Amino acid sequence: MQDIRISNPYAGGGKWWKGNLHTHTTNSDGRDGPLEVAEWYAEHGYDFLAITDHHRVTLVEGFGSEMLLIPGAEIGEVDVVAVGVRGELVDERADIGESAALAESLGGLAFIAHPYWTGLGAADIARHSGFIGMEIFNNVCQYLNGKGLATCIWDELLGQGRRLWGLANDDAHSVGESRFGRPQSGRAWVLVNAPKKDEGAILQAVRHGAFYATQGPTIEAVQCEGAVVQVRCSPVREVRFVARATRGRTYYAGKGPLLESAEYEVEAADSYVRIECVDEQGNTAWSQPLWIEAEGQASE
Repeated sequence: MQDIRISNPYAGGGKWWKGNLHTHTTNSDGRDGPLEVAEWYAEHGYDFLAITDHHRVTLVEGFGSEMLLIPGAEIGEVDVVAVGVRGELVDERADIGESAALAESLGGLAFIAHPYWTGLGAADIARHSGFIGMEIFNNVCQYLNGKGLATCIWDELLGQGRRLWGLANDDAHSVGESRFGRPQSGRAWVLVNAPKKDEGAILQAVRHGAFYATQGPTIEAVQCEGAVVQVRCSPVREVRFVARATRGRTYYAGKGPLLESAEYEVEAADSYVRIECVDEQGNTAWSQPLWIEAEGQASE
């Protein structure tokens, strides 16, 4: 068997910080004011929040919590979320690449919002660059019409060698209980592994993939030993190792105890592997892709 090299974005130390990077208020098309939105997330245990109103950076007046507020906006003709940005967001007609470049010029980073909901396919996304990833789950799109999950698009791009991170966000346009019986807020978030809770550290970790996306399950650790990838997680009924094309493996708890760990031996033909941990309620945690190369093989 070839010697395998696996890039693991979780190899560093740090602490896990819970946050949401896509949220709206009455400053665009949300139903609740900025302070009310920020206070809801702070009261529900979030460590950081980005309010991302359309084409503007929302400032929150009178907010006294220790939760970190990261400035952001949803920009462009095709929706792109920019976080860590400061300045004027003037071009509402920008395409994906132009929006990503604008975010970088304003000191932030960009990811594609809800591609399934907006009808973006892998070919549409592959024409552009400059963004760090895409929403693989968007709660409000799932809430509206079942088009929140975009892992098929993600896997197609990963299989082409596009190194994109996957995010899950609420995209909440109202907080608290919903008149339809399913909340828009508190249903999808990211856990970021960073040395401290400040904007620079959080965004640096996001840029380098040191985070995972979840609807509830926790990923405690992802470790690589030789060609073996091991995951430890909260108790779940399924652990899926998703790899290129037909490759990968799923473990099922069946009638036995719930799973809290699993492992998978990779091969160079996998090109990448990512992990999904699914609990008894069907909620999922998604790891970032771990890139696989045979020793001596040049990365793209």
